Amino acid sequence: MTPGTTTRRLAMAAVLAVLVALVPGAAFAKFSRTAGSTMSVGTATLGMPSTATLSKSCPFLIFAGSLKVTFPDVPLAESYLVTLDPPSGTVTSKTVTSGGAGATFSLSRSGTYDVTVVARVSSWTGPALSRSFTC
Repeated sequence: MTPGTTTRRLAMAAVLAVLVALVPGAAFAKFSRTAGSTMSVGTATLGMPSTATLSKSCPFLIFAGSLKVTFPDVPLAESYLVTLDPPSGTVTSKTVTSGGAGATFSLSRSGTYDVTVVARVSSWTGPALSRSFTC
């Protein structure tokens, strides 16, 4: 190291030491203004359909049955998830955008079925409306 480099480094270190001694107060800034804008916040609630109409024809021998689920629209809902849980077999879900249009399912077994309707806004869901029926 040359004498000039050492002197420059010592001078730089001294300047940094002075800055560190004087500047820490900036990190602990105090905000003293008490007046300003206010922000209003609130919550929204997403309800469930008040009722569901189940129009069905039950399966008979080799003929499949069908189910149409309709319900009144829920304010604020963008879509609905309608789920059919059969007495045995696979649970089936359909997404619909209108309760009036509803959802249609095929029924293949006798027994008790469960139907659930849930209103949705994006990824938010409302409480479930559940109904059961027997074929």
